[in-house]
Amino acid sequence: MKKILIVDDSLVMRKMLRTELSKQDYEVLEAQNGKEGLLMASKEQPDMIISDINMPVMDGWDFCWKIKKDPTLNQIPFIFLSANNEVSDRVKGIELGADDYIIKPFSPQELLARVQSLFQRYKKEEKFPRENRSLTGNLAKMNLPSLLQFLNMNSMTGILHISSGDSIGKIYIQDGDIIHSETPPIAGKKALFRILSWKEGIFSFEEGLENPERRFQENSLKLIMDGLKQQDELDKIREGLPKKDQEIRMDMALLEDPDFGPEMQEFFQVVAKEKVVGKILDKSPLTDLQIYQIIDLMLQEGLFELVSSS
Repeated sequence: MKKILIVDDSLVMRKMLRTELSKQDYEVLEAQNGKEGLLMASKEQPDMIISDINMPVMDGWDFCWKIKKDPTLNQIPFIFLSANNEVSDRVKGIELGADDYIIKPFSPQELLARVQSLFQRYKKEEKFPRENRSLTGNLAKMNLPSLLQFLNMNSMTGILHISSGDSIGKIYIQDGDIIHSETPPIAGKKALFRILSWKEGIFSFEEGLENPERRFQENSLKLIMDGLKQQDELDKIREGLPKKDQEIRMDMALLEDPDFGPEMQEFFQVVAKEKVVGKILDKSPLTDLQIYQIIDLMLQEGLFELVSSS
């Protein structure tokens, strides 16, 4: 029987988690804060830890950090629970080494699915010793930020191949660091940010990298954080965004408007030439978020007009 340690200062939350997990034949251990959780983890060696963040004595951040720094505990799967949906908190969780981050309130079904998925993921990872680092999987079961974190923590080198619908992408990894990315016809950070937005698809990791060229100077966690922030901002305006097959009719006077700088003039030239939203996204060097923000603003100002897709 697998043991799961629940660390939360809320008796109600601990009781709810105990009830749901016990139904699935998990042995449940409890602690009220990070300090108690650390002692319990050292003593009982649980198979998984589920921890709140805001707790007295020792909060979830410090607790996770101490768990991941302890060589006798750092391989235990770790899930954060939090009512805070800020990207910065989720990225901090990834940075500390947490495997998942569940937003409160959540359904029992979601919790159990996340727990089972994480156990399955760790079981698969055990099959890949350090001398054989080929990895394959489904993004629905292991999201890209978690996968990139795993590659980073294990200092792996190779190419991460991702396929999502009709799109394919590659992320180049050297000693765990993301050094380049591409999804035809784009490359660089724009490609990485787009790939990070993919929620469905399959991946495989090809070990080894010949003559790697580092295009990114930032560390992997910074790149992931920037990508997640862009995706969050894009999600906020997604409902009103045009479809990729829609055309944009532009006021051609914009091409001569001195109020817009060189970068905007270059963008207007791309719009005038390509017209279709999907092609504009691929041809402009701006990120997808920047492009959509400009399109949204220009539509509101009446300087762009959408032509209905056929």
